Amino acid sequence: AGGTYTINNPQALLMGPDRNGDSISDLYVANTGQQNVLVFDPTDGAYITKITKSGDGTGGHYSLNSLSGMLIVGNDMLLSSWSQGEILKFNAATGDYLGVFASGPNMSGDPLYRPWNMKLGPDGNLYVGTDDGLEEFSPNGTYIGTPIPGQFRGDFAIYPNAVAVPEPASLGLIGMGGVLLLRRGRRCA
Repeated sequence: AGGTYTINNPQALLMGPDRNGDSISDLYVANTGQQNVLVFDPTDGAYITKITKSGDGTGGHYSLNSLSGMLIVGNDMLLSSWSQGEILKFNAATGDYLGVFASGPNMSGDPLYRPWNMKLGPDGNLYVGTDDGLEEFSPNGTYIGTPIPGQFRGDFAIYPNAVAVPEPASLGLIGMGGVLLLRRGRRCA
């Protein structure tokens, strides 16, 4: 534990598995400018470790270029790479690289064109905000479709048992059934 680190352009934060043995979830930071994930003790801010920007693991060679999103699902940590057009899978407790969860050529029209934030839906599917829309993937990484087209660079929420009703600046809610993917009606440049 310990060592040196530099925080440069952090893009995502989440609480994840304990990495220092104190039985308290630790703070994970997607440190985009340094192409790594830093792990801190949330009780005192002490630096614990990092998942480095490239290397070899059980899943082969990987690169953490342009990290844009991070999500922990069960024992897996998923990291989206904006410039690579892929989602990488790591063991959340150890940081070991397990392989590519989903990838594409990172071109407009591709399901992973500039992936940003990720959320797990109540249906167990992964929803990924991209520059082309909100994309849906099965739990094993198979592409399902684009429930909502448009640019999804910011955060979004998933509400079970709701139906979307268009409004001028956002999507509204009526509790009726299905899954609603909510986002503000603002486009980022």
